[in-house]
Amino acid sequence: MPAALPSSKAHLAGLAPLALVAGLALSSAPSLAQESGMGVWATSTATAFDQPPSSRTETLNRAGAVSAAARAGIEDGGMSGSAWSTAWGAVGTGHMQLQTVGGATLSGTGTIGEVSTAAEASAHLADTFLITCPSCVAGTQATVTFVLVAQGDLFVDGSLSGTPQGLGSRFSAYASAFSGFSMGAPDVEFPGEPVLDGLFKSESYTSFGSDSHDRPVWRGAHTASFTMGDPLSFSWEALVRGQASAGNFDEGNAMTAEAAFNTNAAFNTNFSTGFYWGGIYEVRDSSGNLLTGITALNGAGVDYARALAPPVPEPSTALLATLGALLLLVVAPRAGHWRRPA
Repeated sequence: MPAALPSSKAHLAGLAPLALVAGLALSSAPSLAQESGMGVWATSTATAFDQPPSSRTETLNRAGAVSAAARAGIEDGGMSGSAWSTAWGAVGTGHMQLQTVGGATLSGTGTIGEVSTAAEASAHLADTFLITCPSCVAGTQATVTFVLVAQGDLFVDGSLSGTPQGLGSRFSAYASAFSGFSMGAPDVEFPGEPVLDGLFKSESYTSFGSDSHDRPVWRGAHTASFTMGDPLSFSWEALVRGQASAGNFDEGNAMTAEAAFNTNAAFNTNFSTGFYWGGIYEVRDSSGNLLTGITALNGAGVDYARALAPPVPEPSTALLATLGALLLLVVAPRAGHWRRPA
């Protein structure tokens, strides 16, 4: 169990709507039990110069991992462009891991063109567990305080060099993460309402600017009312996204051999540490007495009384993070460093 109760209660009322903003809000109608399930999907798309996009999507409706990668590269009208992205996700009992990474590069002396790429990864969990203990009495009222954890990394960056500002060349990069949680039990802090948690919504965006970096860590505690002997059910979804594009869009100011340019953009959303159930902090009876020897087993015998952190990311995940970091190093020059070619 956690050593200390996180002090996040005051923020819950404001955080719950965030899941709605992300389109991930879950049903607010309490239920006594539901069928457990989990799944994960990943999709990636890359496009260059209006050619048919390269895309891939992978899904899995059970515990496991998926990945999807897309790449496009072509020369057109004196310009060369390349775009690529990869999405990865894994899901297991009580935890989700998600990551996207990608980038777009355009260079040359051409007229109009754009390269772009995007990736998304999402996972969902639904499970039911039953709280028991040596002194628990079926049919009596009690409260349970549990912890949810999310931690990860968002990074976007971009640069444009070799072209005077305003001649139509530009880049953009975007990264975001959303999460929504719902439990079919009344929230002690908000009587009459089910337990809901937006967990967090985090976004990073850059366009003709410096890099943007966010490393959100959330550790939220919730207290629910329940009846001993009745199961507790929850649903949890998470989504990460990334997008990057680079292009020249002003035909009247077409690039010439004396005004070659190089435009880059990149994104990285790394939640391989993940979203996970942080365990049960405490259970108390209707008189406020602390109950000990708690177990909270689901149908497969997994104990939700303890934290269910994800395993160490697979080597392939670490490789994705490294590729993303290398690409960001390539685009390190900031957009404010404009220079005219000699």
